[in-house]
Amino acid sequence: MEYNELLDKVKDGKFVKIKFYKRTTGELREMVCRFGVKKHAKGVGLAFNPKNKNLLSVWEPSRGYRFVPLEGIISVKHHGQEDK
Repeated sequence: MEYNELLDKVKDGKFVKIKFYKRTTGELREMVCRFGVKKHAKGVGLAFNPKNKNLLSVWEPSRGYRFVPLEGIISVKHHGQEDK
């Protein structure tokens, strides 16, 4: 799934369910998360640009900020519909 295509479909601040394969272990993971959350940021900023590394920055309520590898995404469920 393309980075811009995904962001166009899902509005910032809305919860989505993402199924993806982790880069490090290859295991399948499901995550309920939000895009565009900035509330809990420390203000320092990242040392890298996630888009350059083909990563999507999300916020998971139970675990905080996470990165999802775009090439590992299997499906994204938002607004009651699932895109594969």
